[in-house]
Amino acid sequence: MIRRNLFARWLLAAVLLLGQSIGFAPAVYAQDVRYSGATGTLPQLTVWSTPGTYSYTAPASAVEVDAMCVGAGGGGGFGGTYAPGSTGGSGGAGGAGGGFDYKIFPRSSLTYPVTVTVGAGGINGMTSATVNSASGTGSTATVTFGSGLLVVPVGAQVVIAGETPAAYNGTWTVTASSAGSVSFASTATGSQTVAGTIGGSGIGGQGGTSSFGSYLYGGGGGGGAAGALGSASGGGGSTGDISAQGGSGSNSAGGAASWGSSGGFGAAGGGATLPDLGGGGAGSGATGTAYAGGQAAIGPSGGGSGGGYNASAVAQAGAVGGTSLINGAATSTAAGAVSGNGNNGTTPTVIGVGPAFPSTGGSGAGAGNAANGGYGGNGGTGAGGGGGGAGSSTASKVGGVGGLGGNGWCAALAK
Repeated sequence: MIRRNLFARWLLAAVLLLGQSIGFAPAVYAQDVRYSGATGTLPQLTVWSTPGTYSYTAPASAVEVDAMCVGAGGGGGFGGTYAPGSTGGSGGAGGAGGGFDYKIFPRSSLTYPVTVTVGAGGINGMTSATVNSASGTGSTATVTFGSGLLVVPVGAQVVIAGETPAAYNGTWTVTASSAGSVSFASTATGSQTVAGTIGGSGIGGQGGTSSFGSYLYGGGGGGGAAGALGSASGGGGSTGDISAQGGSGSNSAGGAASWGSSGGFGAAGGGATLPDLGGGGAGSGATGTAYAGGQAAIGPSGGGSGGGYNASAVAQAGAVGGTSLINGAATSTAAGAVSGNGNNGTTPTVIGVGPAFPSTGGSGAGAGNAANGGYGGNGGTGAGGGGGGAGSSTASKVGGVGGLGGNGWCAALAK
């Protein structure tokens, strides 16, 4: 195995980013078919972008294999539902970006087949509610829940447990929704006979670790905490090129780093200080101020936090996702306005198998002003999701769900 030292990797990253900015590319790019020959010819590029486990064998004629993996980002926290009164409270915290790694191997040094694992992005934070009804056609299931106020955005994920029939239980991607109702693809049929629950603790899920066998890893980012009355929320902690996940935040601390940057507690997420590290998730302050996700110039950044309420019960806007260099330019994801949703993070239009993988975190949503809190933006590939905005129970409104962490990514270039 050939592994560059930190100085060399920083230098290579600088060359890569400069090359992108002036129109030259010193790495091989997944979207450029000129660099990938027909099956069995070289160079041969294989990309895995869907979470799961795969098997890889390099062509026998190859001399070396350039491999790269990016861990998945953590999910943003639920915005929180409370009566702000004279104390105020926080919005949901952002999830952290995943770690990544890039190495060059002589083909003969690898044992085949190599098992490749792509981590799944952390689930969006959502508080638990009782399922009121469930029905299914055999292709689509529809579930109603709670007080009928919360709107879960299409594309978000929901966790259902304790239902009978049991076919309704599981983690599902929402295909249609309205206030207090979600639909998703399912083979379930029949009506509910035992009521279960939908949602969870409100903390965003940890991102999954990505790996290229036991040869290299990209760890998963930690999830952001939910917003709360009179308390700050903690962002997820990030990780690096190790088989580990960053810690999730709480309402007493930011998530711990695993060879990465800590999540902010009522503060901005920690910025990446070394190559291979993701940015930390941002926390929201005890009087509603939202903060930016942690930057990661050459890696996935952290999600911004959602807005809460100040001590005068005034709704606050969300904050930007962490900055990263997208197509050669420093970029962050625009913040969600008061009562508005966060925005999704971005990934470069050209992705290289090289020493850098920039991607921006989702931005935080605004707290509701005579409206529900907005939902956090989803992270770009490997980046953290934004926190949801808080909702005022005094106004009969609810907080918004956090954003999904970005899925991981792996690639191998045989040449």
